[in-house]
Amino acid sequence: MSDKEIIKELARDIGRVYTEFGFPETTGQVWVILHFTGPMTQSELKKELDCGIGSISQSLKVLEKIGAIKIIGKKGRQRVYGVEDSIRKVTKKKIDMALNNILFPINQALENSIKKVKNKDTKEKMNKLKSKFSKMEKLVKIIQSVT
Repeated sequence: MSDKEIIKELARDIGRVYTEFGFPETTGQVWVILHFTGPMTQSELKKELDCGIGSISQSLKVLEKIGAIKIIGKKGRQRVYGVEDSIRKVTKKKIDMALNNILFPINQALENSIKKVKNKDTKEKMNKLKSKFSKMEKLVKIIQSVT
């Protein structure tokens, strides 16, 4: 088995792992191919993985959003993508996303709901839930400070 075939097999295996985290299988495959093959355009990835351009496009958007890849240049009019080598940067981006896109909005929604709700039991349950999310937010901020 050639190295290229081994990398493609690894890409399929890691792609299946990515599905366990709610990502399309192609997302893991794109990351592996970029990691082992080096920077590529969307068209090159499509050819390498033999799948639809929509799957590649979606995977690139997801990987870029979570900080696992970055645009490193252009080939003609196409962007060239490469992997982000810094685990610290990827981790920091994920922590920032967790705070800004999940914990802050949940805490704000709970705070607003607590102000409006009239039922004492419901208000108490909301306060308990807010307390849990506030603790989670504090923990994530501590982790953020050391990354």
